[in-house]
Amino acid sequence: RVVEFVDHLHEHFEDPCVIRNAAYMPPQAPGFSIQMKAASREQYRYRG
Repeated sequence: RVVEFVDHLHEHFEDPCVIRNAAYMPPQAPGFSIQMKAASREQYRYRG
């Protein structure tokens, strides 16, 4: 398993990491749970 957690960024993800009783709970769906919300992608996209 790969787990990376940054507490101040969880609101930007569709399926954020869950911590229960000081332990990471594995996601229910396969994959890395990295899908970001569309509003966050638009707000923070690079406009270079």
